[in-house]
Amino acid sequence: MGFFDSKPKEKTDDRPQAAPMVTRPVEPRKPSSSGSTRIGPQMTIDGLAEGNEDLVIDGTVKGKVVCQGLVTVGKTGVIRADVTCNSITIEGDVFGNIVADSSVTIESTGRLTGDITAKTFINQPGGFFEGYSHMLTDEKKPNVSNEPKEKGKNK
Repeated sequence: MGFFDSKPKEKTDDRPQAAPMVTRPVEPRKPSSSGSTRIGPQMTIDGLAEGNEDLVIDGTVKGKVVCQGLVTVGKTGVIRADVTCNSITIEGDVFGNIVADSSVTIESTGRLTGDITAKTFINQPGGFFEGYSHMLTDEKKPNVSNEPKEKGKNK
């Protein structure tokens, strides 16, 4: 027929059709049993950082850190504070004294300027440490009591 047909022609698309998209509901993230807190690279904390869970520091902390878990100082992390913790792994910079119930580990990119008191101290090749280390044993724990130590008893 001509140019002015009354019925429009149906267009056909020979391309394969994409399958319809199926979305699944997103499950909420389950908190870990031990928990952990992260201080991001753009964060600065000035004061006391205290908690019972693991702490990852990629930003800057000034003041004092008290943590019952593992403290990890990332490559971009900086601590300008004394640290009391169970264990600490240093990949960034720490300026301050560390008292760890278990271990202090300085990775190859880590730098520590300050004294260490811990059961275990590991300084990986390339890691920097300037200070004194005081090693703890099970028999020799820090005397935090105000009472004087007893002299040896004769039996």
